[in-house]
This record gives sequence, structure tokens and C-alpha cells, in this order.
Amino acid sequence: MQHRTFVLAVLFALFGVTVLRAAEVRYDDAVYLNDSREPTLHLKVLHRTPITFSRDPQSLNAFLAEGQTVDVIGLAESQYYVSARIATGLTKGWVDAKSVETPPADLLARLRAHSEEAQTRRELIHQHEVAVGMTRADVRASLGKPDRIARVHTRQGDQEQWLYTTYRYVPVYKQYNDEIGRQRHVVSYHREASVPKTIIFQGDQVAEIVDKQEEKPSPPSPATN
Repeated sequence: MQHRTFVLAVLFALFGVTVLRAAEVRYDDAVYLNDSREPTLHLKVLHRTPITFSRDPQSLNAFLAEGQTVDVIGLAESQYYVSARIATGLTKGWVDAKSVETPPADLLARLRAHSEEAQTRRELIHQHEVAVGMTRADVRASLGKPDRIARVHTRQGDQEQWLYTTYRYVPVYKQYNDEIGRQRHVVSYHREASVPKTIIFQGDQVAEIVDKQEEKPSPPSPATN
């Protein structure tokens, strides 16, 4: 076994072959069918074409034959991520989009819409914001771990509520005189608890977002005669 491993290592070094685990490579601009809950898509190869471990054309894995059927896993603008059978068994890799049949137009439209929604979620997460339709994983990525979790039963079904304490940073300005009497201005920021945020889940998706300002007791009305 050790001898075989050594021989393979020598061959890889001689021929400049880089072994990559393609299943672990994911690209933000590609849409994956399992993420979109779409059924497996079977397409035929139009002509002999290379399949690569990654989207780098130098990471050659094998060649697919004309007429061979592949299972499409993900689609990018110019390449598709597919599962195909080669001489050594089943493999996954990238092929030129023009080398296989064109997917149905309605599927491409759905995947395009899903891609745009995913991009919007990524932007919200980057800005630490939440929107209806996001998942628990999205909310955790955006806001972190909730301060408290509550489970309630409503007419619409069981709900899970994630409660967050939000904060705002208030500037504090100070003036002082330096060692030669010049006036200096310094600004620092004081963190204050702001409006509590409650994220309400129906199933695994955000159904409602409540920013509730805590009610303060009103001062008593003056007595009237």
C-alpha cells in the first residue's frame, strides 16, 4: 500500500497532476440543484469533452464520450458541475456548458430566480440584517446566537421565537487641553441597548420580524378638581 502511494505521488509530480476533491469545491456564482430542491437533471454529452476536478481547465480528470448521459449537480454561466461515469468509476467534475444538451428554459428561469434570492441573502447577512424567508442558518450567520429562544403554539401552528438584544453606539465627545495648552477633541462611543428584535420562525423559515420598543410607564396625570 505504501509502495503504491509512493508511485502515485511520483507520477503526480512528474506529470504535474493536482488531485482535488471536487465535491468540496463550491462557487458562489453557481446554482446547485439540491439547494433549489430541483429533481436530478439528466443531459447528454454532445461531443467528446474533458471533465475537470475544478473549474480550472488544467485540473483534467478524464474525457466524456459523445452521447454519454451525465447527472447535472450545479450550473454556472459557462460550466456545469456534473456526475459522470468514467473508466475508473463514478466521478464529479466540471464540463463546458456548450458540450452538453441545453437544460429546459423553465428550469433555468427557476434557477436564475433562486440565484438572485441567494445573492440577496448573502448581502443581508453581510450587512447583519434579516428578512422574511431566511432560514435559521441564515439568521445565525447574520445575527449570531440568539439571547433567548421561546416556543409557542398558535392557530397557525408551532412557532419558534429567537429574541435578540440589539445595540446602538452613541458618540461621546470630550475636550481637554494638551501639555502646551492646545484644546483637543476626542470622540468615543458608548454602547446602549436599543430596540429588542424578535425573529419568528414558521418551520425553518422566518415568518415575521418584530422590532418592539419596550413600553415605559406613563407619568401619572395631574389631579383635577
